[in-house]
Amino acid sequence: MLKALVVDDEKNGRELLRHMLNKYCKNVEVCGSAKDVISAVELINLEKPDVVFLDIEMPGGSGFDVLEKTNYKDFSVIFVTGYDHYAIRAIKYAAKDYLLKPIDLEELKEATRRALEFKQNWQMGTLPSPNAMNKKDANNEIIIHGKFKKQVLNPGDIIYLESAGNYTLIHLIDTVPVMASKNLTHFERTMYKMNFYRLHRKYMVNLSMVKEVRTGRKVSVEMENGMELPLAVRRKGGFLRKLNELEH
Repeated sequence: MLKALVVDDEKNGRELLRHMLNKYCKNVEVCGSAKDVISAVELINLEKPDVVFLDIEMPGGSGFDVLEKTNYKDFSVIFVTGYDHYAIRAIKYAAKDYLLKPIDLEELKEATRRALEFKQNWQMGTLPSPNAMNKKDANNEIIIHGKFKKQVLNPGDIIYLESAGNYTLIHLIDTVPVMASKNLTHFERTMYKMNFYRLHRKYMVNLSMVKEVRTGRKVSVEMENGMELPLAVRRKGGFLRKLNELEH
């Protein structure tokens, strides 16, 4: 059984979600609800829930502020919001799911099923704390062949890779880029399982270095070093799935 809290600034939203959980999700017991950041933080610290269904835009702050301010951290987070542009940031907070309003009943059932499975695995000691926000780092070495020498790189030090014709320019943390004598397609094939993803014909990124996604006339991805890279529309779905896999 999952002990759950519902956090939403709209009364109708809180009551509807509570009704859906009580009627259709028999593995969930709703023990309370909150309408703003302050009351949410107080309730989480008091009730120590297994899962929090968390709205993002609220009076006095956001759902992310709730996660930052709670003393109690050992709960899973399922974001429930009317906005899809927070998805990347939600994934970085190790959200177990991201449900868009109006809530689809089958998606809600599946989200609670996964949250219960996570709780059971955590209690068995096979998983870390539910709200752990540490990024996963790849620990394999990559051998880069340059024109005159070869170099060993740690994947965690790579921010993104940029196509340069038959060569690839590898952008690193705190050092100058490295030129490799292989094209980007070569690295796409060899590094896909290391949590790298090709956004565009010209760029492949380290998913752990993604800061946020910018939407507008064109969709782009901002990296931790401030670079903004284009995200091809046809690659957006796969990109979000890979990010979600990385954090779970």
